[in-house]
Amino acid sequence: MARSHRATQRVAGLGLTAKLSYLALALVVAGPLLASGQVLVVDLSLPPHPHVPLAYWGLPEGTHGGPLARLPLDAAFAALGTVDAVALGEKAVLVAAVFLAGLGMHRLVRVESRAAAAFAGVLYAVNPFVYDRLDTGQWFLLLGYALIPYAYLALLRTLAGEPWAAWRFGALFAATGVASTHMASLLLALFAITLVAWAVGKPGRRRRVLAALGALSLGVLLSLYWLIPTPQLTDFWGHIGGAQLALYSTVPDPHLGLAPTVAALSGYWNNDVPLRDHLAAWPLFALTLVLLAGIGLALRRRDPIAWAVASAGLLGFLLALGSASAVTRGPFIFLLDHVAPARSFREPQKGVALVAFAYAFLGAAAVDALVRTGTGRGRIAIAVIFLALPLMNGYRVLWGLWGDLHTSTFPVSWAQASTELEHRASASRTLFLPWHGYLELAFAGHRVVGDPAPAFFATPILASRSVGEGPGIADTSDPTDARVRRVLASGAHAGPFSACLAPLGVQYVLLAKEADWRQYGFLDRRADVRVVRRWPDLVLYRLTTRAGVVMAGPRRRGQCNEDLAPVPVSRKSPSRYRLRGAPPARSRLVVGLDQPHSWRLRGRDVVFTPWGGYRRNYLLGLAGTVLFAISLVVRRRRHPNAAAMSDAGTAPSRTIDHVPARS
Repeated sequence: MARSHRATQRVAGLGLTAKLSYLALALVVAGPLLASGQVLVVDLSLPPHPHVPLAYWGLPEGTHGGPLARLPLDAAFAALGTVDAVALGEKAVLVAAVFLAGLGMHRLVRVESRAAAAFAGVLYAVNPFVYDRLDTGQWFLLLGYALIPYAYLALLRTLAGEPWAAWRFGALFAATGVASTHMASLLLALFAITLVAWAVGKPGRRRRVLAALGALSLGVLLSLYWLIPTPQLTDFWGHIGGAQLALYSTVPDPHLGLAPTVAALSGYWNNDVPLRDHLAAWPLFALTLVLLAGIGLALRRRDPIAWAVASAGLLGFLLALGSASAVTRGPFIFLLDHVAPARSFREPQKGVALVAFAYAFLGAAAVDALVRTGTGRGRIAIAVIFLALPLMNGYRVLWGLWGDLHTSTFPVSWAQASTELEHRASASRTLFLPWHGYLELAFAGHRVVGDPAPAFFATPILASRSVGEGPGIADTSDPTDARVRRVLASGAHAGPFSACLAPLGVQYVLLAKEADWRQYGFLDRRADVRVVRRWPDLVLYRLTTRAGVVMAGPRRRGQCNEDLAPVPVSRKSPSRYRLRGAPPARSRLVVGLDQPHSWRLRGRDVVFTPWGGYRRNYLLGLAGTVLFAISLVVRRRRHPNAAAMSDAGTAPSRTIDHVPARS
C-alpha cells in the first residue's frame, strides 16, 4: 500500500509540466479568440463598457441576464469596462475555464500513471458538453463546471480530517455558485451522494460527516445573497410550464435516440449542429467512455467514493433525459411541479456535467490499470491511445470551435448613438428595435446574440425580453413586452402611435438595421415620428409626444395618452428617483420604467418597492461573509499550526485513497 500511496501523491502533487500542458491546451482551445475584440455569441453579449445590470436591483433589462449569484462577476466586468479591458476579461474566463477543468480533474484522480491522470483532465476539459456551452456563450457556466473537481477534492479532504479543507470547500462551493448556480446545484447533489456513500454502515465516521456538513454551511454563509429567493426568481419559476419544458428539452439523435445521445455528452437543445454531426464515430467514443467508467468502477468496487461518483453520474444522466424520455418524464415533471427551485433546471441537459465528471473520474482508474499492464513501448502506445481518445472525441472544441467562433467589435455608430442618447434621453427611455430578445447581428458574424443594447447604452433602454415567439415560453410576467409588440404591429396604421409609447417613458426609438429591421419602415412615414440622425446601420428617431421616466397626467387612465408631462427628477439609484419639486397637484404620477405598478411615491422619492427584498439578501450575504471570515480567524487562533501541517502533507489523507492496495 505504501508504494501505491507514494505514486498517487506524485500525481496529485502535479508538476510544472502538467500545469503548462493544461495552459497550452487552454490556449489552443482559445486560438483565434485571443485576437483583439470581443466574442459575441448567444448568451455572451458583453459590451465594451458594461454597467452593473439593473437586475441586481430587481429591474431585469433582458431575458439573457445572469442570476443574482453572478453579481461579483458582473461587477468585475463593469470595473474592467472602465479601463477598456472587457475583451481581456472574456479571454481570461475562457482560458481559465479550460485550464482549471483539466488541471482540477488531473489533480483529483488518484492513479499511478500520469497518462491516466492526463486522460481524466483532457476528457473533462474538452468534450461535447464543453463544445455546446462554448458555442452558445455559456462561459460562466463552464467556469463553474471547472471548479467542481476542486470543490470535490476539498470535500474528500474534509472527510479525511485535513485541516482547513472545510473552509476551502466552503469558498469553492460559493465560487462555483457565483459562476453558475446550476453547477453549484450539481455539486450539492454530488456532495449529498458522497456523504451517504462514505458514511453508510460506518457509525464511527459521524464526526467527519458533521465536519462536511459544517463545510457546506460555510459555503452557504457566503451564498446567502442568492440562495434566498427574490421576486424576480419566483416570477421566473412561475413561468416554467409545458411550453418551456418542450423548448428546452434534451434533443435526441434522430438515428440512435435519446439515451446514446446523452451518454455521448450531447443533446443540447440550442445547437443545431452539435459536435456529433462532425464525428461519424461518436457512438463508438460514447461506448468506450461508458466501458472505461464501468471498468474503473469494478476496479474500485470497494471504494465508497467510486460508488458515489458513479451514482452522481447516473443521476446526471437521468436528469439530462428530463421530460424527453418516457422513463423520466413523470418524475421530472412531478419534481418541477412540487419543488419550485427545481424549475431552474427547465433545461435538464446540464446534468451531463455529472456524466462527464464520472467518465473522467472512473475512466482514469481503468486507463491506469491498462497502462500499467504494458511494458516499454507497449506502455507508451497504450498511453498515447488513451490520451488521443478525448482529444479526438472533442477535437472541434480546439481553435475557437474549429474556427467557428471569432472576435468582433461594436460599430463606431453604436458609440456615437450612445453619446447622442446621453445628451438627449437621460431622463426618458429609448425603445430599441428590432423587438427581439435575441437577434442576428451582422457585426457578430451573423450569429444570434442576446440583445446587447440594454448593457451597451448608459441611458434607460426598453428592449424585448422575449426568448422567442409564443406566450408559453415567456420568462417574465411583465406585460410590457406584449404591449410594445401590439403597438408595433399596428404602427403603420394606428393614429396615436407615439402617444401609446409615452406611458412607457419612451421618447426616442433607436433602430438597428439587423435581422427583420425592414418591417419598421413605417417609422419614416409617420407624422408623430421625427428622424434625429442616421448612420449606415442605425437610425435614431424622436417621438413627438413628450415622455419621461416619471410623468404627471390626468387621473383618467389609458394605455395611450398625449396629456402626459415629464416631471423633473434626479436619479439617486436605479431603484429611487427624487422629484426636484413638489408632486403635481390634482394629477397622478405615471412611472415610465420597468414594472410601473411596483413604484411608490414616498415624500418626494419615487421608489421601487421590491428593492427591499434584494437589499435584505445583500445584507445577509455580507453578514455571512463576515461570519465566514470570523470563523477563519477563530480557527487559526485555536490551531495555529494546522495550516502548516496541511501544507506539509501531514493530514491523514490515507483514509480516502482511490487506488486499490498492491503488494
